[in-house]
Amino acid sequence: MKSILYILVAMTVLSCRKKNEEISSDSIYNVSSKWQKQDGNAITFSDFKGKVIVTAMIFTSCKTACPRLTAEMRAISEKVGKTNPEDISFVLISIDQKPIRRK
Repeated sequence: MKSILYILVAMTVLSCRKKNEEISSDSIYNVSSKWQKQDGNAITFSDFKGKVIVTAMIFTSCKTACPRLTAEMRAISEKVGKTNPEDISFVLISIDQKPIRRK
């Protein structure tokens, strides 16, 4: 009787194990493009695999909505970045043809 109980418990535990999910082919992590960082180094979205990405696209020359987006990203970073900063990446993507390099 005990062996049946052990088998049932083992089957229950093993069936509850979460399977590794395959990343969808539509996932942003599969975008093959390379992006140039502000320091000149290249980066791809696959570099962020396994992390939460908070991202926004802006114009560096924008004077209306973009400063607000940047401020909101900073506020989010300050609120959530303290919990697990290594698991969260904040990415601002400039879509200017000739971006202004800001420090």
